Amino acid sequence: EKGYRLVSNVIFKKILEMSRDLAKDNGAKFYFVYLPTYESLKSENQGKDRHQKSEILSIIKELNVNLIDIKDIVLKNEINYLNLFPCEVCHYSVEGYKKITNLIYDETLN
Repeated sequence: EKGYRLVSNVIFKKILEMSRDLAKDNGAKFYFVYLPTYESLKSENQGKDRHQKSEILSIIKELNVNLIDIKDIVLKNEINYLNLFPCEVCHYSVEGYKKITNLIYDETLN
């Protein structure tokens, strides 16, 4: 699994570099939005999720990419994450995506 993750990280990094450069070449701002899972919002002790997030954020920082970390925003603003998901194993609900969209919009204004 480590070898696969290393290859995945190399590909992920290359995609981010190309996306960042394309945005810059076109005079646009480029943001990476970290969307947490239900499980990662539910518990700080999430092991695998925390490790994957730290790997992702390390690459984002290395490439100097703008980051919008929805988990940090949700926790900082004490948003009830249960309202973002219809169930524990589901994607975000319609209302959840709407809330996340508004949070992203607000962050890009700053």
